[in-house]
Amino acid sequence: MNAKTLRYRGLLVATSEPGLPSHCMATVRVLAAELPAAIRLLFVEDDELLRAAELPFTAEFCPLTNRRKPLTRDVLERTLGLEARRAAREAAAIGGQLGRDVAFETRRQALATVLRTSESSISMIVPRGARSSIAGSKGVLTLYGENAAENSAVKMISARLMDTSGDDKAQHSRASDTETRSDEQSTIDLELQQGIMAARGGKHSCIVAAATLADTRPARFAELLSSTRVPLILVREPEV
Repeated sequence: MNAKTLRYRGLLVATSEPGLPSHCMATVRVLAAELPAAIRLLFVEDDELLRAAELPFTAEFCPLTNRRKPLTRDVLERTLGLEARRAAREAAAIGGQLGRDVAFETRRQALATVLRTSESSISMIVPRGARSSIAGSKGVLTLYGENAAENSAVKMISARLMDTSGDDKAQHSRASDTETRSDEQSTIDLELQQGIMAARGGKHSCIVAAATLADTRPARFAELLSSTRVPLILVREPEV
């Protein structure tokens, strides 16, 4: 079985950055080449940030002038509007590079919530300040869940990214994705905690994780998402 024999329900690229860094674009090209499915770029306007801007003591810091100035919701709304228009142009540019249509959408919601409710089979999350790359990769961190079929897809995507990078350094969260254990739940919890610690250490080029982790452990998944500065690829069970 390979990626082209499976039916994927689309590729979602979710970001709060107005433009994708070149290394993230390289990852998108790998996924798009493997998945003959619809591609959608989602620009996420973080509603938590907007709520914070309503507080009277919220300020922004300029590293160039070393000064702080008040940050209001109106100012933030204008900034997000400009970034959303840049992201829309980015979607068109990505479509041109891939030779495929790329749909664009803006959504005002917490990123973790967007991902938990996504119907796409593959969701790639690009955090603000995303770094690292497939080229010169430091390995792919792979996190499995309870669903064996989903774990197989996770393993396939992870292996494809490693093949593209020419790097054989893959860290899997367990010896076998079909392994069953009496204490499976606690094992998965431990592996997820180890994954969070690894994400904070920044030792990997990207993270490939089973979507059931976001569904069954939303708080832990949100912690993983906030800890990483590399692309996180969430894989849902495809249709055979």
